[in-house]
Amino acid sequence: MIGGSNFYTEEELANIGFLHVGKNVKISKLASIYKHENMSIGDNVRIEDFCIINGNVRIGNNVTICSFCLLDGYAGITIDDDVTLAAKVSIHSGTDDYSGKSLFGTYIPSKYRKHHISAEVKIKSHCLIGDSSIIMPGLVLEEGTAIGANSFLKESTTPWGIYAGTPACRIRERSRDLIGHYQLFIEGNLTELSEMLRDK
Repeated sequence: MIGGSNFYTEEELANIGFLHVGKNVKISKLASIYKHENMSIGDNVRIEDFCIINGNVRIGNNVTICSFCLLDGYAGITIDDDVTLAAKVSIHSGTDDYSGKSLFGTYIPSKYRKHHISAEVKIKSHCLIGDSSIIMPGLVLEEGTAIGANSFLKESTTPWGIYAGTPACRIRERSRDLIGHYQLFIEGNLTELSEMLRDK
């Protein structure tokens, strides 16, 4: 689309039937949202074109979900405040068995998918997940986690670390200065924020 708006209006969002939808929410009309009645969305949330979001998903405040992301909330996904998912991030709260010990596929009744894994994914505040990264079921990304592009995360993280690789591992510390920067921005102290960032 060239020109105009491709996002739902506030009135349209209110009529969709989310559990909750906050203020200043921008959801592309080209995103695919399934089981919206199980979803809660906070303030200042942006969901871009061609995202697929399904199931039990709770999104906090100040969250950006870039184009082509997949959020499979089969067993639940919780995203806290101040989080960004870059393009093509996949978050899975369920996965089939790859060992051959049971049947697989969504058309197979659950009683025949004995080794299907399902567990909630939690993403804490101030997390940043790079392009094309994959998050597996049951993981917790602790506060301040940053995930490099094209990473495969199969274990939970510890706070304020930068992770990368396949499988992803912690490669360095991440500065907690970010917390103060966000606070200044929220309070509207933009001059002080600019000076702090200039000094870095």
